Amino acid sequence: MGTCVSPLWASNSYFCLEDGYFAGTFWVNSFPQGASYTWYPPYNWDYSTNGNVLYLNNIYGAEVGWFYLDVRVDVNGESVWRSTAVEIRQCYSCPPGEICYSAASSAKESPLKVFPNPATINIQLEFSDDSSPEYTLNIFDKYGTIKMNRKIKPGSLPIDVSNLDPGMYIISVSDSRRKWIDKFFVEK
Repeated sequence: MGTCVSPLWASNSYFCLEDGYFAGTFWVNSFPQGASYTWYPPYNWDYSTNGNVLYLNNIYGAEVGWFYLDVRVDVNGESVWRSTAVEIRQCYSCPPGEICYSAASSAKESPLKVFPNPATINIQLEFSDDSSPEYTLNIFDKYGTIKMNRKIKPGSLPIDVSNLDPGMYIISVSDSRRKWIDKFFVEK
């Protein structure tokens, strides 16, 4: 195939889901003249395009997790596909009196530690906050599907991940006022 098409780019490395909405911009950077673009956003999301650019504006109902975005570029009778994985994170504007953490962005402050990373059989969850007697643990796959949900107590405990397929997962620990989020990988 002689057609040269750049990778698919996103305006951010992740997108914030706030109050149920998120927005984003995606594009094919270098593109051949005369090319046409067919965009395939997930979940029949509403979008607008301008040639090599796709705009997702105020998408409502998205869930935290990963989604894939595809584009087919047709030029001179050839088709080239480009894809990208995009993360949607829950973003918080903390109300007064509440504390919000992302382990990835506030590692020095977060009481949540996940190791080994990557994991094969177990992850060790070290959770040092003891201001609540019980927390909710959720593990999501890259599509935002809950793979594990349970109540935990503060401390250090192993979590069996041997039944999870290889890939990236998001772990969330929360109580009634706070939530800590991190990611880990499973290898086989």
